Formats: sequence, structure tokens, C-alpha cells
Amino acid sequence: MSRQQYRLLLMAVSVAVAAAGFLSLVLGNSQPASATDPPYVIEISEAGFNPPLCLVSRDDDVMWKNVGAAVRRVIIPDVGVESPPLFDTGDIAPGETSFKVKITQGGSMKYQDYYDPLLKGVVQAPQYSNSGPESCSPQAPTPTPTATAQPTQAPRPMRCMTSIGCAVAPAVSRDDQ
Repeated sequence: MSRQQYRLLLMAVSVAVAAAGFLSLVLGNSQPASATDPPYVIEISEAGFNPPLCLVSRDDDVMWKNVGAAVRRVIIPDVGVESPPLFDTGDIAPGETSFKVKITQGGSMKYQDYYDPLLKGVVQAPQYSNSGPESCSPQAPTPTPTATAQPTQAPRPMRCMTSIGCAVAPAVSRDDQ
């Protein structure tokens, strides 16, 4: 095979691979995330993370917004003693939002609040595919139950104590005496 035939064959294979890639993007069921897709926003406050579980696809962006009154800091702690966190948003002041985090790996990313380690959450992406079910909208707060008003009792009808002169209140007096 001559050098020129080899180049032509290589060019034909390259064009075929590029065409196959283009067709898979156009005809495929999954669509890649574009730069215009808004990031998912997870709220954090004294009550915890909202939503506590965020389902995303790979290559989606996630941010944390502090809707509470105190400074928050989202971290993924390391298991080592006094090791720095594996992930750290830095301080997020009330009303502010963290930087975008691109989820590139499948699996569960378990995080917590640095200042209140009892506040925990999870971002989960599909393990074996690029896209999956997505559910990451903050949940509406649970309304505070209000006290139910007690119904007022209707006045009891008066009964006569005797059958004679039954026009008096019970146990007060009788007309015939």
C-alpha cells in the first residue's frame, strides 16, 4: 500500500468517525449540558440543606445559597485526623451563593456544613451513564400547624322537672307553688 493510499484511507476513516459522532449527538436521547443551562441551587440555613438529596446528571453544575442568618461553609470532610477537607466552598455569607461545582463523576457526594456538622446533604449523579433522573428543586417549607378552634356548644333546651306547669327553669321553682 502506497503512502498516498494510506493517507486517503486514514482520511476516509476520520471522516466516518466524525460523521458517526455528529449523528450520535443529533439522534441520541441524551443531550449534553450547555453553557446556558442554569446550575442547580441547594439552599442552606439553620434548618439544614434544602433539598437534602440532589439528583443531577454528569456535567451539571451545583451551587449552595445561604438563606439563613449565620455564615455557612460547605465541605466534604477527609477521613484523616486533622486533615483538610476534600472539598471546601469557603465561607458563604447570608444571602450569598457559592461558586459553581461541576459534577463530573458518578456516585454520591456527601457534604456537610463546616460550622454545624449535623447539617448534611448529598449530591448524586448516575454511576454508569451520563444522565439520569434529575430532582434538585428546594422543597417548600412545611407550614406551621395552627390551633383548631373549639366549636361552641349550642345552649341546651330547657326541660321541665314536672309535668305540671312546665313553664319554669329546671330546679328553680314551679308555677303551682
